[in-house]
Amino acid sequence: MRLLLVVLCLSSVPSSAWAKGMTSPERVTCSIAAALKFRLPPELLLAVAEMEGGKPGQWVRNANGSHDVGPMQFNTKYLAHLEKQYGITASDVATAGCYPYEVAAWRLRRHLDRDRGDLWMRAANYHSRAVAHNAKYRRKLIAKAARWQSWLHNNYASTGADSARDLAPKRPKVAAVRAARSQKTQAVEVVLAPDERELLGQLGAQAVVASSRSSGKPHAGRLEGAVQVPAHLGYRVLNAKRAWGTAQAVDWLVAAFDALLSIDAHAPAVQIHDMSLRFGGVMAGHRSHQSGRDVDVTYFTRSCRRSCGPGRVEPHELDAARQWELLAYWLKREQLEFAFIDHALQKPLFEAARTSGAAPSELARWFQYPRSATTSAGLIRHVPNHADHIHLRFRCTYDDPVCLGRRDADLAAEAGPSESEADLHDLLE
Repeated sequence: MRLLLVVLCLSSVPSSAWAKGMTSPERVTCSIAAALKFRLPPELLLAVAEMEGGKPGQWVRNANGSHDVGPMQFNTKYLAHLEKQYGITASDVATAGCYPYEVAAWRLRRHLDRDRGDLWMRAANYHSRAVAHNAKYRRKLIAKAARWQSWLHNNYASTGADSARDLAPKRPKVAAVRAARSQKTQAVEVVLAPDERELLGQLGAQAVVASSRSSGKPHAGRLEGAVQVPAHLGYRVLNAKRAWGTAQAVDWLVAAFDALLSIDAHAPAVQIHDMSLRFGGVMAGHRSHQSGRDVDVTYFTRSCRRSCGPGRVEPHELDAARQWELLAYWLKREQLEFAFIDHALQKPLFEAARTSGAAPSELARWFQYPRSATTSAGLIRHVPNHADHIHLRFRCTYDDPVCLGRRDADLAAEAGPSESEADLHDLLE
């Protein structure tokens, strides 16, 4: 396993990590700087930061009444301990800038130094010590760290220099965390303990997941390194042969249903219709669904109990609160490029979002409604024939250079001024 010698200037980190809107310059630069300051492998903290997926000022309510706060999603129960012991408040870790990442790096370093288990189990303690939750987080963390390791290798200089210096004896003090503020970092050598070097070296085994790619556009593309949508209590896959996607898209799909069932254990199962064929390309019945980022999901209705099947849904039939809970997971984490939903069904969803506390700026950014069905605005858009299912389109990932996302300008250029809405539907569907 090579040891990293990362030369970082916060103003000049390669833009490819956030060019597709999947992460911000702040998250990348602050994660790397904080990792180096607290002697962590940068790919590890970058993976944790992506897993948490928070934003400055964000408070996400949990089923137990606690909240996850800020870019690194510190739980308020844990923050009560930090405030009592060290004076670190929720406001401190909710702020923009590098400080939340430095507190997270300090915390992660303590897990690696003090906890039992292998590197990944200790790192996953950042999320939970409960066996089931830790194992799920650990699995995803390894895959994400593999992608970040590849990205770092492609964008930063590294050296194979060896050193006998062990990380464990020196433990960062909270005083250093409290005083830390973002600053430029010069060459810093990250030297790993033997067990950490071995486990990080095994990231190469994640090549299949790391190489999972959405190639081209949704209506003219292919799928590489496909992952099949797994079985889940929250949904039923109708045709496994048509349920392949990128590793990231499938991960996001499953994570949202995990989150829904964690707070709504009695939610009925919806149906997953088509995603993509194993190698992408043209799928009968669709113009899109070619590159592993599109998936059709039936709606939650007030009448469905154990399972919510297909069929046209009227606005008064929609279980808007439950449907919004699912959609909000992806929207708050900026994982959706579009959600195609009948305009009439957008109204009850809009009201559910507003009731749940969504800010006016969020409503305007997320919804086409109350604007007309032909307005090019919002991530939730009207497209004909979507009163019986939602068509989700996940964003391109930061490390997928061959993925081509679609924007309004693309749609306008392809449809042309003389094209009808039905023709536009053909392009999208």
